[in-house]
Amino acid sequence: MPKENIPEKPLPLQMLDLVIGYWVSQLVYVAARLGLADKLEQGPIKVDDLAKQVDVNPRALYRTMRALASVGVFVEGDQGVFSLTPLAETLCSDRPESMRHFALMMVEGYNWTPWQNLHESVKDEKIAFDRVHGCPPSSTSVVDTVVAPGNQPQWGKLLDINMMVLTGGRERTEAEFAELFGKAELRLEAVHPTQCPLAVVEAVRA
Repeated sequence: MPKENIPEKPLPLQMLDLVIGYWVSQLVYVAARLGLADKLEQGPIKVDDLAKQVDVNPRALYRTMRALASVGVFVEGDQGVFSLTPLAETLCSDRPESMRHFALMMVEGYNWTPWQNLHESVKDEKIAFDRVHGCPPSSTSVVDTVVAPGNQPQWGKLLDINMMVLTGGRERTEAEFAELFGKAELRLEAVHPTQCPLAVVEAVRA
């Protein structure tokens, strides 16, 4: 059927998709946390074997992967064998376009729980994170440009000047991020590059 002839989804169903959007977020988070895409990178795997590799209940894993397959993440073949899809490949850790660490950061509890308090922030415009966790946090992640050493071209080096001119802010090197976190009694844990100019910078309580 031509795309223009596909009937538009009724408005209540469109709203339903919005309401249950967090279901999909949690499913993607579980896939990222278990490293399912990494396991499937070598080829299709039967769900029972995959469950043993990641140490989870096989029936629960099957139901989880079936749900993910319904939204284009993984594809189910015969006899409970699952494979990667192009969308699922973005959760492979070693791909330059990997979104795995970003998915972990965005849906991890320290980010997830404050969103449950959004209604309070709408009331008083105060920071939900501080309300839920107190300040300072025991861990944090920052999505930002990390300025590379050397003379190679990098967007972040130009963005740093733009920040200086427009806001008085700055872009930071990995060492400068470590210094900044140290002032908040945090320790730089890891820097995860992404396909775009931004990286996910993780810090934990020192």
